[in-house]
Amino acid sequence: NLLLYSTAVKASDLSLTLPMLALSPLFLLITSPLMIGEFPDAGGLFGIVLIVAGSYALNLRRRADGVLAPFRALLDHKGPRIMLVVAFLWSLFAHIDRMGLNVSTPIPWIFCAFAATTAFLTPLVLVRSKAPLGQVRRHPREIFAAGLCESISLSLQMVALTMAMVPYVIAVKRLSAVFGVLIGTLIFRESGLAE
Repeated sequence: NLLLYSTAVKASDLSLTLPMLALSPLFLLITSPLMIGEFPDAGGLFGIVLIVAGSYALNLRRRADGVLAPFRALLDHKGPRIMLVVAFLWSLFAHIDRMGLNVSTPIPWIFCAFAATTAFLTPLVLVRSKAPLGQVRRHPREIFAAGLCESISLSLQMVALTMAMVPYVIAVKRLSAVFGVLIGTLIFRESGLAE
């Protein structure tokens, strides 16, 4: 899933790609009842509708092409198509996290999950990279800072998953799409901030 995410982000503007992640709570409406027997109440459903509406609003400039044009705009590009697959997979993995947390606690669960990810990705990095440790040597502080932020973020997410329904936690997590669009505009000078 991390490979698909990276491919999607490289393929298209963040302002088009990241909003697709906002659709994962919509997928959770299907996967939650099937995998763990949870379904949000009316207020939760309304919140999820607002998240999907936010994705729609990101492409309002194309509304003259029809009601579904903003969603077609997202799917016209390779990055958003790949990110749609990522959103679906994350809707499955969120439940796997909840199941893991039912038999463990947040820190050991994160350690096991990322140990497995590391074991899978390390051979790929060694095979596909010309200098696998070069970036680590050139940017140790940046890599450490990114790892620290990610570990804090995941720890808080796992704690939240023990306290609330999976669709609610993931819906709040999807606010990252808003921050991604802001970063895309302010740092990478991408267009579309008005929407």
